[in-house]
Amino acid sequence: MFILIQNCLSLGQNKFEGSINNIIKIFETSVKLEEVLINQSKDIDSLLELLSDTKMNINTNVTNVINETTTNVINHEIPVVRKAKRSIDKINKDTGEVLATYNSIEEAGRLCNLTSGNAIGYALREKRVCKGFLWRYSGVSKEEQFAEQPVIKICCKNGEKTYFKTIAEAGKDANISAPGLRMRILTDVHADNFHWVFNKEACHYI
Repeated sequence: MFILIQNCLSLGQNKFEGSINNIIKIFETSVKLEEVLINQSKDIDSLLELLSDTKMNINTNVTNVINETTTNVINHEIPVVRKAKRSIDKINKDTGEVLATYNSIEEAGRLCNLTSGNAIGYALREKRVCKGFLWRYSGVSKEEQFAEQPVIKICCKNGEKTYFKTIAEAGKDANISAPGLRMRILTDVHADNFHWVFNKEACHYI
């Protein structure tokens, strides 16, 4: 969890976003650190010497992580917010109009005369106002896309269509979870004389 917080974008509720390569490296690093602790923990003097020796002859990845951790003092009481690399929109809170688009949260913060993009990042994830505007990832953010994709329920017998604004609403109608319905859509499952498709004509479909 510590390494995730330091290297990934926190989405809240113990959810993080990062590249697949970065996630793999985090798991590999965690495993190697655990191996070091398991193998050396019975000899505290040896473990202390290992952690203190910057020239220790062990896996380079472990060395880099240990050196970085021991040389950078971090206050864990202060939440860490990683800057998103996706572009974000500045939105009129009353009309919903997109007023400007920035390449990243950090750029938005800088151009809005903030010392960093942290405040905008918090507002974006919590869907609240910052600097008088609402903020969201351009298009539909990854964390929102899953729940907010519009869906069409189609009767297999007569082709009658029922439209739902979100996959969550469609799932509730079908008495199935949103992830379950999404799997039905992706695998073209027909159940109870109905099948479902994403409404690709909706303006917020990605």
